[in-house]
Amino acid sequence: MLDPKIKEEFDENIFTLSKGPNQDSLETFLDLAYQCLAESQAQRPNIGIVVEKIKNALQLQKNHKDNLQISLEDIKLATNDFSNNNHIGRGGFGRDDYAIWTPKLPHDYEEIFKMSKESKKYLSKKKKDLHDMLSEGILLQKGKVLFSLGDNDEMK
Repeated sequence: MLDPKIKEEFDENIFTLSKGPNQDSLETFLDLAYQCLAESQAQRPNIGIVVEKIKNALQLQKNHKDNLQISLEDIKLATNDFSNNNHIGRGGFGRDDYAIWTPKLPHDYEEIFKMSKESKKYLSKKKKDLHDMLSEGILLQKGKVLFSLGDNDEMK
């Protein structure tokens, strides 16, 4: 059986390590370690300086860890108590009444791009980039026709 206080401290350390060390804390520890490895005793820091720098590094790490935690009250305040008006996606928490809009290419987009002068250039792009190009408009039929998608992905 594990003492609950030890388990709590152990869990806190795992949390801190999984989030990574604070950069300032890490630099303080590394600088101190480098100083302690100096060739001559005169170049090494005395124990008082070592203790002071370790305390400083630990305080930086503690502040970093504390900054990563947000209270439930602050989250409720920021989300207006998890108001439905703040939902932006679907499926994450069992809700199916919200959908994430994703740009959609017309089903015949390959044929549309083949009608342009630079069809090979277009067909090697990612679908998101193709959607953006179609939204801006492309010239077809030797530059005589402008094809573009409207705001709701309807063809113009």
